[in-house]
Amino acid sequence: MPDFQRPASISSCYSSTVPVSICDHQSLVVRLQTDSTLRTVWRALGESPTWVAGGWIRDRALGRRPPDLDLVVPGDAESAKRPARRLAANWGVQAHLLGRPPRAVWRLEGPSFKVELWPLDRYSPEEDARRRDFTCNALLWRLPDGPLIDPTEGLSDMQNHLIRAVSRENLENDPLRLLRGPRLAATMENHQLEETTLGWIRRLAPTLSGAPRERIGTELRSLTQTPNPTRGLKLMVDLGLLGPAGPRRAMNSWHQQNLDSVLRLGGGLSHPVPHSVLESKGLALLAWITAGWGVTSARELAAYSWSRDVVHSVFLAASARERARHEARASAQNRREAIARYGDAFAAVVALAAALDVEDRPPVEHWRRWWRQWKRSGPEIMKQRLFLSAHETAQIAGVPPGPKLGKLLRGLRRAQVRGDIRSASGARLWVRRQCPTPSSD
Repeated sequence: MPDFQRPASISSCYSSTVPVSICDHQSLVVRLQTDSTLRTVWRALGESPTWVAGGWIRDRALGRRPPDLDLVVPGDAESAKRPARRLAANWGVQAHLLGRPPRAVWRLEGPSFKVELWPLDRYSPEEDARRRDFTCNALLWRLPDGPLIDPTEGLSDMQNHLIRAVSRENLENDPLRLLRGPRLAATMENHQLEETTLGWIRRLAPTLSGAPRERIGTELRSLTQTPNPTRGLKLMVDLGLLGPAGPRRAMNSWHQQNLDSVLRLGGGLSHPVPHSVLESKGLALLAWITAGWGVTSARELAAYSWSRDVVHSVFLAASARERARHEARASAQNRREAIARYGDAFAAVVALAAALDVEDRPPVEHWRRWWRQWKRSGPEIMKQRLFLSAHETAQIAGVPPGPKLGKLLRGLRRAQVRGDIRSASGARLWVRRQCPTPSSD
C-alpha cells in the first residue's frame, strides 16, 4: 500500500500551519528524490518510465503532503494498462479506465489514496507539460531521480505567488479549466490569479455551459473542501462562471446579490450558528450555488455526479431556505416536526438559511435555540419509531390498507414527533379520535 494517507477532509492537507514559502529548484529536487511514496510507486511499477505530474509536485513545493497522485506513462491507454494493473495488483485494488481517448485515464483508488495514470500518447513529457492548464500544474518529475521538467516556469510563478494559465488555447480546449483557476486560488491562499489569466477566464466564461455536468460537479465538490472555498466562489461569481455552470446554462444575478451570505458560510462574516457550517461539510456551500441556479427539482442535480445523499441534502437546503427561516421562529413542536423532515440535511438547511437571514444582526437567538434543540433531541427524533404498527393502526381505525391508512399513519408520526403523543396508549387514543366508531341507532 502507498505510505500516504487520504485525510477525511482535503482541506486538512492545506492547514494554515504548513509553510507558505516556495522552495527553490534544488530544494524541490531533494524533496522529490527523498519522497518515500514516490519510491514505493517506482518499485511497484517495476522501474518502467514514469513521470509524476501536476498537483503532487506543486504541493511538495509548498511543503504540503498531497492527497492524490497523477502519473504520466508512455504510449496510449491500452499500453498504460500494464503499469496500471501492476500497481493495482501490488496494492490489492482494481484499476479502472475512465473516459475515452485522448482523455482516457486509468484510476486506482483505495480507502487512503487515489492514483491516476495518464498516457502520453504521441507527446513528449515537455509537450505534455505545455498542454496543461496552469503553470503550477505543468511540472513533471521523472521517477525516481529526475529531472524536474518545468517548461512554463511554473516554479517561478509560484515563488512570485501567481496562478497563471499556460495559454488561452489550453483553457479553450477544456472549459472546465476555467473553474480550476478559482479552485487553485481557494487552495493556494497566498497566490493571486495573474491579470491576463483573469481576462481570459472572464471572456471564456460562457463556454463553460458546454462542459460535462458531471465534471463541473466534481470540481465544485472539490472546491468546498479547500481551505478557503469562499475565496474561490467569490472569484467564480466575479468572473461570471457560476451561471454557465448551472443546469439551465443561464446567467443570473442571485449569487452576486447574496455574496454576504457565502461570506458567512466561509467565515468572512459572523454566522449565527457556526457549528452548522462545520457539520454541513461543504453541503451548505453547494446549496448556496444551487439556490442561485433556481433549481426546482432534485432531478436537475442528477447530472453533477454527486451521491444521492448529497443531492438530497443540497436540494433540500436550497429549496427550504425561506421555510426554515419561519420554522426557526416557530414553537418547539413545529421545530421538532421540521427536524424530522430535514433529517441528515438539517445542518446544511440551518447553515444556509441562517446565513441568508440578515434581518436580525447576529447573534440571532432563535437560530441558536433551534440548533440546541437539534443537538439535544435530533438523534431521538430521527430514529423514533411509531408506537403502533400499521396493522394495529388499521385494526383500531377499522380501515383497510390504502391511501386512508397511509394518511392516518403520516398524521400519527407527525403527532408523535411533535410530542403530542408520548406512549402507545396515547397513540391508540389518538387513532380512535381520528376515526370514531359510528354510533348505532
